[in-house]
Amino acid sequence: MKKTPDWLDYFAGGVPTPEFFRMTLADLDAIAGAAPKTEGINRQLELCYVGIHCYFEAFVKDHFGSVLNIFPQLLLQLREHGVDTAVDGVRVHLLADRIETCIGFLLAEKLDFGSPRKINANFMALLGITPIGRREIDLLEESLSFRNQIVHHGGTITSRFAEQVLKDSRVMEAVYLDSITLTHGMYCELSGVVSATARKLALSSLKAAKEFAQKNAITLTPARAKAFEVDPVG
Repeated sequence: MKKTPDWLDYFAGGVPTPEFFRMTLADLDAIAGAAPKTEGINRQLELCYVGIHCYFEAFVKDHFGSVLNIFPQLLLQLREHGVDTAVDGVRVHLLADRIETCIGFLLAEKLDFGSPRKINANFMALLGITPIGRREIDLLEESLSFRNQIVHHGGTITSRFAEQVLKDSRVMEAVYLDSITLTHGMYCELSGVVSATARKLALSSLKAAKEFAQKNAITLTPARAKAFEVDPVG
């Protein structure tokens, strides 16, 4: 028998997405803060640095999905902006009893949120907003380069990284010999930018969704209304 959705069912893991990300980031900050303060390669900081990007991408994707779960009418807007809104029929069948609270996640799962520019493009199509500013884009893209170097090369400095990211011909002497080194300052800067960006994304999407609902005279079910009214910044 199909269960009437509870308001928490519209969020991944049954926890409002902004709150879950705040808790996750606090955990990472605590782990990073306990990392050795010595200079040189710091594996603990590396793992936290990579983790921030992983969890931020998950937050953005889950938030996008939750907005769609609450406002499935936005599917039409996505299609009008050229987004492929088709989902796998088999998955729809398997999730039939919960499709009302999963349709957004099914679609978000197909989309690429792996860079700040792609995040902006997806939210522009969904709500007409670009929540990540120019400065934040530059900082996040640079930090993604460090993240990718750790994930794909174990932190070893490659010729491409030296030329395109470090942009210092002297570093060529260290190519394939030395590794990048992260500092607590680098981690704290990234954590601050990601936290502020997540807050801005949550607030701007809430405002845009309210305007969308008013413009289209949308009446939400009690569960959807409660999910929608969640304070995005705590």
